Amino acid sequence: MKPRSQKLEDEPHKEAPEEKDEVIEEIDETETLKQQVKEEQEKYLRTLADMENTRKRMQKEKHDSTRFAVENVIGEFLAPLDNFENALSFVHQASEETQTWAKGFEMILT
Repeated sequence: MKPRSQKLEDEPHKEAPEEKDEVIEEIDETETLKQQVKEEQEKYLRTLADMENTRKRMQKEKHDSTRFAVENVIGEFLAPLDNFENALSFVHQASEETQTWAKGFEMILT
């Protein structure tokens, strides 16, 4: 016959049903938390990508706005400049006084 202490050691260790339930709940909670972390990481990455896209779009809009502003200013100067050059091309037919004025305008132009 075996002593009582050895009999207890030979029996397989049995967990109480409550302990098993607690372990299962903790595992479920861990899985839930892992899923929440994964979802938050995905939200973070999407937000980061949205911010980068917004930054790039704003840079492009700023560049386009500047380019269009410069084009408009240059466009406003081209028509009068063309008219001015056309008028100077007919100076040789004008009077002496007009030719004097035209020489002054040519100096301004060049």
